[in-house]
Amino acid sequence: MKNFIKRGLLLSTFIAFFSISCDRKDIENPQATGSLQSENRYLEFKDFSTFQDKLKEIQKKSPDELVSWESSVNFTTLHRSYEQIMKDELASVEKAEALVRQGVSPKDIKLEKSLLRQELGKMLIETSLGTEINLFDPAYAKLLNKDGVVKIGVELYKFGSDNVKVIKDGDYSHIAFLDNVSEKNQTPNLKYLPVKVSNQPLRTAKMSASDFSCSNETGGYRVDGWVRSYYWETGNSWGGYQYSYVAFMKSTHRRWSRAWGWVTHNTNIYRTFGNYALTITNNTSWANMGSNSSGSFDMTNYGGTTANAFYYFVPSTTGQVPSGTVGPYPDITLSGTFNFEFYDCKCTATN
Repeated sequence: MKNFIKRGLLLSTFIAFFSISCDRKDIENPQATGSLQSENRYLEFKDFSTFQDKLKEIQKKSPDELVSWESSVNFTTLHRSYEQIMKDELASVEKAEALVRQGVSPKDIKLEKSLLRQELGKMLIETSLGTEINLFDPAYAKLLNKDGVVKIGVELYKFGSDNVKVIKDGDYSHIAFLDNVSEKNQTPNLKYLPVKVSNQPLRTAKMSASDFSCSNETGGYRVDGWVRSYYWETGNSWGGYQYSYVAFMKSTHRRWSRAWGWVTHNTNIYRTFGNYALTITNNTSWANMGSNSSGSFDMTNYGGTTANAFYYFVPSTTGQVPSGTVGPYPDITLSGTFNFEFYDCKCTATN
């Protein structure tokens, strides 16, 4: 992950721009909050200014606290729907395993898929690590609806595997058109914002060359952990650019099933700890980029009961560049030691 981000950064533009207002009194006014009385319900944010703080706050909530927060705003997030799918399907595996112990052949057992899968559709993806949320950063799932959508001001933003697409006029009926929108054919109303690492498109379905990761299996359990960073950028109303840099860690938890191999496993028995260092150089043309930072962390059950845990360990770094400026772009180097534990299974990612 050394020198892996070399261009102004935007994703926290998102992250550093959102302002969420989601307490109960706001939800009472659908027009003010975007809490619609239909399948197109979404959370609405007035602006971007406090999104990062809200995102970090939500990540630290326990499972019960997260459910309570969603109930208080009368909303079910993409993350909660995903967690329910994992819970349903783990229960199906456990039920099938009980039948196998009773002598039933695995060939005669059909594992049940959660009915919620059909609702989430393309927001799920099958990878070598099992079923995952099809987002470049799973942290957003705790603030998005089942379509990966959130409203900011009058605009709708849809998060994807390596991009963010925007409906400028906020008309939800245009969501279906976004599947065919690309960087080349975007329109004034339907915009495409690529998410990148080292000036190359980010592909969530496979590891980026700039990620650093680890994996291990012990006693019938397997943990896969990795560290990722990315950026995106967009124009500002004053004619310049707003950018930001985001880094986070994620771990995936699985256990061995004699009949079905490695299966996704929801658990609250996990932990990650270590240290990081963020170094920023070549920064003379970029205002407010921030300075080098470092720190240590030790978190247990940091994402609640989950099959895929994630957490921001480096604060987003946001800055502005005047209109017409073309570099030099800052060089970002992220290094550190990240230890992942899942029961007695452990691995360490370093860079």
